[in-house]
Amino acid sequence: MIQILVGIFAFLHGTVHLLYAGHSKRIFQMVQGDWPDESLVGKSLGTDATRLLAAALLVMADMAFTLSGAGLLLDAGWWRLALPAAAVFSSAVFLVFWNGRLESLPNQGA
Repeated sequence: MIQILVGIFAFLHGTVHLLYAGHSKRIFQMVQGDWPDESLVGKSLGTDATRLLAAALLVMADMAFTLSGAGLLLDAGWWRLALPAAAVFSSAVFLVFWNGRLESLPNQGA
């Protein structure tokens, strides 16, 4: 039973990354602010490139969580490596696009 719940959670958690991908491409706005434009990457790459890179990496994080959740639900052995890897990758993406300030962290993916 716990395996099913964790698999569903991983799948749904991946969906949250799609929301941030849509937000980064300005398809819709979840919160007020300029995420990811104010990040160090945003300042060096420029707005359009930063938004595209953030959206692409977040879609990849979504796929990693979705596949990990599917592997867990299907009881495939590889999910034990895939799920932690997805979590590390996701954390790295949000750290790269963090603006370095400890304010409005939920607006930046925390």
